[in-house]
Amino acid sequence: VAIDFRTCAYPASLADIHYAVRWAKGEAPSWNGVPECIGLLGTSSGAHQAMLLGLRPGDPRYAVLPPPPGPQGAVVDGTVSYVIMLSPVMDPLGRYQYAKGRRTDVKPPADFNAE
Repeated sequence: VAIDFRTCAYPASLADIHYAVRWAKGEAPSWNGVPECIGLLGTSSGAHQAMLLGLRPGDPRYAVLPPPPGPQGAVVDGTVSYVIMLSPVMDPLGRYQYAKGRRTDVKPPADFNAE
């Protein structure tokens, strides 16, 4: 399932992702899925958000949206079985410094122009 989320101030996007996880876990049986095997995959900032939710699924800021309607009133949580991160933004300052050519521990590609 691919989800959309708001790209606005933290933690609104995490609340959207948390809601989507709860919805997917509740709906998984209807598509012969296994709710306990729901995970997240994200790239770049999406990977960072997947990591945040994977590490703190019980954070009340992420669970602020009301529970999605579930089968027979089942309540599901926002925990995930796995997180796959592709090029996550784990060090925003380091990434900025790299882009500006100010990092001393890595060298930009020869054809990279920071201007």
